[in-house]
Amino acid sequence: MQTQNYQEKLGGVFSRAWSDPAFKLRLKANPNEVLSEIGIDLPSDVSLEVVENTPTKTYLTLPLPPQYDHIGDEEITGPTGGKKGGETSNVCITLICKSVGCK
Repeated sequence: MQTQNYQEKLGGVFSRAWSDPAFKLRLKANPNEVLSEIGIDLPSDVSLEVVENTPTKTYLTLPLPPQYDHIGDEEITGPTGGKKGGETSNVCITLICKSVGCK
């Protein structure tokens, strides 16, 4: 899956979860199924947990370490992952997808 396409789909998930309480409940209860419905398929052995930030609590998710033989140095260097303009989300999504095998 291309990173931009993945980002667009994931942005749609966030937007819908903010505006549709029933969708948010389904997403929290069965995220793999809901994401699959919109075309984000995770491997069957990957379990996804959805947590929601609140005004007083924010979650920091530590990703798996990158597999350096699968990505270039330019994707992992510097505070923004080697990308200009602080586009760390692109790098994070790339690393996550490469780690778990998004389709």
